[in-house]
Amino acid sequence: MSTKDDTFVEYIVENTENGKLRWEPTAGDTFMAPLRGDHTVTIEFNPNGSDILSLRSRDGNVILNLFENQFPQMQGLFERARRNAYDVDKVIDEIISGPPLAPPSKKDPSAPIADEDIPF
Repeated sequence: MSTKDDTFVEYIVENTENGKLRWEPTAGDTFMAPLRGDHTVTIEFNPNGSDILSLRSRDGNVILNLFENQFPQMQGLFERARRNAYDVDKVIDEIISGPPLAPPSKKDPSAPIADEDIPF
């Protein structure tokens, strides 16, 4: 671990928080963001331990792995990356500013399903 590692983590966290870094979903519980010089950064959720922040070369090779338990400032980075990748704030705004939800159906739940009950 070096001071450069701390600086790199702070750069990623700050640019995630201010929206300058655009995360994208990848396979599984991993998100990726492009960086300068054709490099990328990924954050991978680890349900059994510390999330992993990886700096990757333009060829996709991991050139640095940093672990959340070593860098307290990484706390919550995975969740912020996910919110960023899926534009969660915009989705929530669309949901709450849309038309009101329809009241629940008063149809007898034990009644047989009719064709008009199927939405497609």
